[in-house]
Amino acid sequence: ALSACGGGGGGGGGSDAEPTARSFPTAAPTVTPLPVAATQDAGGGGGGTAGQAQTSPIDGMVQIYVPAGSFRMGGLDEGGAPDEEPDRQVTMSRGYWIDKVEVTNAMYMLCVNAGACNPPRTFSSASRPMYFNDTQFANYPVIGVTWDDASDYCAWAGRRLPSEAEWEYAARGTDYRIYPWGSDNPTAQHANYNFQVRDTMPVGSYPLGASPFGALDMAGNVWEWVQDYYGQDFYAIAGNVDPIGPLAAVSALHGERR
Repeated sequence: ALSACGGGGGGGGGSDAEPTARSFPTAAPTVTPLPVAATQDAGGGGGGTAGQAQTSPIDGMVQIYVPAGSFRMGGLDEGGAPDEEPDRQVTMSRGYWIDKVEVTNAMYMLCVNAGACNPPRTFSSASRPMYFNDTQFANYPVIGVTWDDASDYCAWAGRRLPSEAEWEYAARGTDYRIYPWGSDNPTAQHANYNFQVRDTMPVGSYPLGASPFGALDMAGNVWEWVQDYYGQDFYAIAGNVDPIGPLAAVSALHGERR
């Protein structure tokens, strides 16, 4: 699955194709907007306030601004996995922009048509023989793409994959919540999870599941890629300021990226 992009890279590629404007459900941020200096922006697009939105001219993606701040990273519930421990206080020293929803089939098709992205490994989904190249699923999340495909897409769009810390901060906020919407158990109104739908849903279908900054689809629907390599015990040795994943040479021993 392809993650939303984050952090913006400045520059970037693009194509001559005009992106289609997308309309997403309203999901107001639940944090008090705080002004952030433009110099703190990691994406080269100027500073902003928490939850502020902008639209990419390349793929039509709506992005939201996540200001600098500190949060509790890691598993905070009893069902947390061993590689999510120990939880710890992490500081993000700069603000950044992150995609509001997952990258759609239509958006990814723009990159494929521009010759900058490989097609997905499969054009079908769990219950649909035709999915990626069927226009009725244009506003559904693209699936069947590798980490390299996701990275290529973000570079083409003038952005980059977010770090795991950036992704989790955008999803969790600062108030120690377990889920993007809070600590209440998920329901069918919060996310597409636990095989309730048995396939993907259109991006942005669950406004009640919005993160504190207004990001949607941060839980459920599809798996998402981040920039970091994977290390099973990395949380035990990771830094507490702008952490990134373990070195590629070390992570290659695990044979996977996260």
